[in-house]
Amino acid sequence: MLLKECYDALGGDYESVKHRISKDEIIEKFVIKFLSEPSFDNLCSALEREDYDEAFRAAHSLKGVCANLAFIRLEKSASDLTELLRHSDEVPVDKERCKEAFENVSVDYNTVMEAIRKLD
Repeated sequence: MLLKECYDALGGDYESVKHRISKDEIIEKFVIKFLSEPSFDNLCSALEREDYDEAFRAAHSLKGVCANLAFIRLEKSASDLTELLRHSDEVPVDKERCKEAFENVSVDYNTVMEAIRKLD
């Protein structure tokens, strides 16, 4: 799979990232590095422990990495979860909505990981 095809498969915006990083080799290097990016694993762990402050930080980090790489679909779902977790130290977290939002993040994350693994 070519880089543009990978972006299409993962719900990304190839043209946007290409505008910021002009060389495909550099984009591909960062896309491949996403395979070892720890934010999703940190998010899973924090939610399991019901540590919503840490879950917020992990979701926010994931959102930021996805924004930089123009992984639009995953950025959106991570952003939705981030907003549900924002101010969790002040307002109780709606666990049901949080669970639904996390499921969306998981689906999008797995789609991204699968597409990257198929990258030539």
